[in-house]
Amino acid sequence: LMFTFRLAQDQNNPQGDSGSSKYPVLLVASCETAKQLPAKLQSIFSHQVNISPPDTSTRKDMFQTCLRSEAKQQQNKNLDEIARTMAAKTAGISAGEIQHIVGLAGATAISSVST
Repeated sequence: LMFTFRLAQDQNNPQGDSGSSKYPVLLVASCETAKQLPAKLQSIFSHQVNISPPDTSTRKDMFQTCLRSEAKQQQNKNLDEIARTMAAKTAGISAGEIQHIVGLAGATAISSVST
């Protein structure tokens, strides 16, 4: 869930003196659900955008991309199967969470090899 709000230019200070900008400012905030934000805070935003989690096919593509990035040095022919399995087991997670999962797995693999 993302909220946007455009701050108006200061009409009394169009040149941007005293630290204020002469350009409009866009404020973007994000949260998992709108219920997390107090009503007063929600009221300052002019737009609300709901972003749905990726579907299984998109998650598989994301896992493939992240896994290939993590496994640059290794030739692993099972990456497609791993990505397909991970996508099937991770309904409802975001792209950032996919990157985090793959990064943690890579770090865990590196630490287990080095010990």
